[in-house]
Amino acid sequence: MIESNKLYTDIYAFSQEIIAENVRSLDLLKDTVPTLSQLGRMAAQMTADTAFAGKAIIAIQELNIQIDVDGAISGKLQQAQSYTNQLCDALGQMCSMTQQNGSMAENSTEQAFTHAITAADNLHNILGLLQISVSEPIQTPEEIVTKFFVV
Repeated sequence: MIESNKLYTDIYAFSQEIIAENVRSLDLLKDTVPTLSQLGRMAAQMTADTAFAGKAIIAIQELNIQIDVDGAISGKLQQAQSYTNQLCDALGQMCSMTQQNGSMAENSTEQAFTHAITAADNLHNILGLLQISVSEPIQTPEEIVTKFFVV
C-alpha cells in the first residue's frame, strides 16, 4: 500500500510538472523563434519525461493494482497530454513558418525542430498510456514499448 501511495504522489506531481513545463514552452514559442539550444532542451526534457512515464507504467504493471481510484491523476494526465499536444502543434506550426520564411537555411535547425516534435509526440502518446494504466493496469511492458515510440 505504501508503494502505491508513493507512486500516486509521484505520478500526480509528474503530471503537474509536465503541465508547467509545457505552459512555459508555449509561452516561449509565442514571443520568438526558439534557438537550437532551446529546441534541444525541450526535446531532452520531453524525452526524459517519456522515460519516466514508461518506468511508471512498468511499476504500475508490477503492482497490478489500480493507482488512481479517485480520478485525480487521470484528470491531471489528461491536462498534461492536452498541453503536450498544443506544444507539438505549436512546434509544427513554428517549423512550417520558419521553412516558409526561408529562415531555416541550416539543416540542423530542421533536425532540431523534428527532434522536438518527435519528442512531444512520444510524450503525448505515453501520457495517454499512463492515463489508462493508472486506472486499469492491463498491458505488458512489451506491448507498451511497441505502441508509443515514433521512429
